[in-house]
Amino acid sequence: MAVEPNSRHDSDDVKLLLRPGHEITITPQLRLRRAFKNAASLFDEQSQWFLNHHPEIQRYSNSEGTERRLSVIMPAAPEDWVLHIGEVFNHLSSAKDNLFLEIVRKFSEYSDSKIQKQLGGTYWPVCRSAPEWEKTKEMFPFIPAWVLDRIEVFQPFRDRPDELTSPDDNWMSLGASAWARSMNNSDKHSEPVHVTLNHYLNEPLRVIGTLPNPIEVVQRFDDTEPLSEIPMARVSSPPSKGVHLHVDSVGFLFMIRKNLKSQWAPMNQSIWNVIVENQVTLNTVYYGHKTALERAIPWAHDDGVHLSDATYSWTRRGKRRLHQRPNIFSAAIRDGYV
Repeated sequence: MAVEPNSRHDSDDVKLLLRPGHEITITPQLRLRRAFKNAASLFDEQSQWFLNHHPEIQRYSNSEGTERRLSVIMPAAPEDWVLHIGEVFNHLSSAKDNLFLEIVRKFSEYSDSKIQKQLGGTYWPVCRSAPEWEKTKEMFPFIPAWVLDRIEVFQPFRDRPDELTSPDDNWMSLGASAWARSMNNSDKHSEPVHVTLNHYLNEPLRVIGTLPNPIEVVQRFDDTEPLSEIPMARVSSPPSKGVHLHVDSVGFLFMIRKNLKSQWAPMNQSIWNVIVENQVTLNTVYYGHKTALERAIPWAHDDGVHLSDATYSWTRRGKRRLHQRPNIFSAAIRDGYV
């Protein structure tokens, strides 16, 4: 179908398709699927890690009986996990780069040598302002407007709050597509992501016995800084004897951050958000925004675990139980989303 350069068309027109394996190659889709497989494999490694390691609760009580503490000891996450995460970001970033190059090849009808000579690097555009996007469009006048419209939807300037000034300082506020590019560049040229394990009480601790007033109770819940030196629980009171602190369940959540200046974020949820947005991004370019939303993977899963990657609980007889979040990446592959 002939399309005038940068002409206006309904971006959801059923005739305006760039289907992988038909109008363009399947390479970008293979990249996306590989990212899902890598994430699923990493999640399986986490599950096995929890099966192999059990939390050790350390109890402390000073001689005066005025302070009691509970802390949890778990090994550090394997160092090579950061490399697995980098591979996920690499495939996501490469999928969009491959897709954009396919678009340039298709609509310019240039040879690869001519593309390199006249256009230089043809990477998926990442524009943080509307003027920057307009300049990008001027560089590719042969790309139809309906294709550019689909690409524009996922540009950072369309997603980023106006009050943010520095993309590097506000990396979690960028669109996930741009975040994947940023993380990929950092992994390749600077340093991998940082990974650590956060632990916290899933429910308030129980005090067995009687504590005299006044008392002070400090407890770590899900919003605790993962590297904080504050113990999981601390109770201070006047001297007392025969008091026992009991923990019913402890949650564990792997956290990542881009660099030492960035905020921590839940690792698996962050990877999931990036992968899902990239799936929507590619499908939008392939089929249009409406169809992409119809094919989109659900953002949330009612799997009975709303926060923790794993939860250890103890019965009154001291028996330990482990409950883990299902592998949502494997489920997405199994259900045919990629």
